[in-house]
Amino acid sequence: MSALLLLLAGTALTGELPPATPGLCPTDAVAAAPGVDTETALTTHVAELWGLAPRVVFMEWGPGQGEIPGEAVCLRLLGSGAGGTWVVEVSDGEGLVRRRARFGHMEHRWVAAHDLPRDHVLAAADMASEREPRWGEPRSTPEPEPGWTTRRVIRAGQPLTSPGVAPALLVESGWAVEVELRRGAVLLRVTGESRTAGSLGDDVQVRLPTGKLVWGTVRPGPVVEILPQQER
Repeated sequence: MSALLLLLAGTALTGELPPATPGLCPTDAVAAAPGVDTETALTTHVAELWGLAPRVVFMEWGPGQGEIPGEAVCLRLLGSGAGGTWVVEVSDGEGLVRRRARFGHMEHRWVAAHDLPRDHVLAAADMASEREPRWGEPRSTPEPEPGWTTRRVIRAGQPLTSPGVAPALLVESGWAVEVELRRGAVLLRVTGESRTAGSLGDDVQVRLPTGKLVWGTVRPGPVVEILPQQER
């Protein structure tokens, strides 16, 4: 009988999860590279999941019983990974240990290089880059860039994040704006009046020549695009 059949038969008889064997890791587990310690193998695996370089990912073990093998054969992350926390299943081919672990990374962020007033247009000299440790996966927030505008006073060292900074306004309240309305294959262009301000990609309210108020999305130009579902 093959090793795999013996493994399955033993599981059926005992109802217990047998120790992992080289080459027989569960399908949702990762086979650790030979000669790599367990923590390095885990942080490398999590770095791949998060799309980061392994050197910026770190971890800490939670409390629990059982010694963590120094070198693993199979690694498996159990749970959703919310907040960077999983139950880690580690096997060295002879035994299996499960222990909660938390993962984090060194997060890159932009901060104010000096005090910035409200409505200030950012220049490269206004921005300083730094890294700080953060538990959990990377945040998917747009990075500020020169040309963005401060929406409030920002002190030196404070993060340049929304809503404190935002792309420059392309549409101001009360401006005459070009409006595009799509009706099937027909594209209509009219001039309307913006009732709210917005940056690229924001939704703004405009008054059409008929007096009707509708919401549209700011596009390059700037143009306010009114989609059929927004016109109702």
